[in-house]
Amino acid sequence: MNYFPISLDAAAMLPVLPCAREAFLNAPFGNPSSEHQTGREARNALESAREKIAALMGCQPEEIYFPSTATEAAAVALNSMGRNCVYLKATPIEHHAILENQRPTANHGNPLHFGYSHILAQNETGELFNVNDLHEKANADLLLLDATAAVGHIPVSFKTLGCDYLIADGIKFGSVPGAAFLIAKTGAPLHPFIRGGGQERGMRSGTENVPAICAMAAALEWQTEHMEQNTEHISAMQMRLYESLSEIKNHRWNTPLTKPHVHHILNISFDGVDAHALALILSKEGVMVSPGAACSNGKNEPSHVIMAMFHDEARARSAIRISLSHENTAEEIKIAAEKIKNAVAYLRSIA
Repeated sequence: MNYFPISLDAAAMLPVLPCAREAFLNAPFGNPSSEHQTGREARNALESAREKIAALMGCQPEEIYFPSTATEAAAVALNSMGRNCVYLKATPIEHHAILENQRPTANHGNPLHFGYSHILAQNETGELFNVNDLHEKANADLLLLDATAAVGHIPVSFKTLGCDYLIADGIKFGSVPGAAFLIAKTGAPLHPFIRGGGQERGMRSGTENVPAICAMAAALEWQTEHMEQNTEHISAMQMRLYESLSEIKNHRWNTPLTKPHVHHILNISFDGVDAHALALILSKEGVMVSPGAACSNGKNEPSHVIMAMFHDEARARSAIRISLSHENTAEEIKIAAEKIKNAVAYLRSIA
């Protein structure tokens, strides 16, 4: 086994940035609800991180809430929308965190009727959606944008987007696990999903993970400051990979390369090749890719996103997502492409 490893699964979890690790280790390890000195230090660090993220995201600090994951953030937002809308709709290419939580619960005489959820950058294919088109298409009373695959990779401004809710997760842009954020527009309905001690202004009980939140703020700041140069580098790596893998016969690109798409995600199907088998062989060779979204791995089901896009089960079962980071090098891309070519050829030879 030739184990490097070469990580081409950054969309599952970006490598932790040094600044995020440092912020995590240096954060006050105290309960921000405590009134003593240690608690006050933790509270100050928490609110400082909230203010930093608000400034970077184009919103007010009081509009930000800190759940533990984007999945939790989605559940909170959709639960709140469902309590206030007669209809709640999401597209079939959404993440499972959206699809599994989109049921309306009740409409207690509220004047709102239609809630709509849409992904901003598709986490499996990388397709980037035009927000103006989404507003026109949705014509919704409440709009939720899943920006999990976009924040930290492209400029994202809550104010400019004009949505009511937005979700993101620190692990997607170089932070440690354990902290995400939900932005809820002032005046948008918001209902507690986790009840208890009343933290996060009563909307998310449970002691805040101050170190992870501080790390998330540091990572987002770094990504924002380095976005232009990272985009240039990753785009070049994406083009190298595209050119090399396009040499493989009987392939189909699932990333809409003629449409707007984020620079760090590529999705491709190889006819006659099982994506899970391909990912396993590549893993043994030290190349990390993903058959679909990481959250769906282990289910051995065709990608629901590719199925919704092309209505082709064979294409969906052979689709792999290759996602890049600023740490990937041209040499890594060259080696990974050759290993992918060899693995595809081997799997086709034994089919």
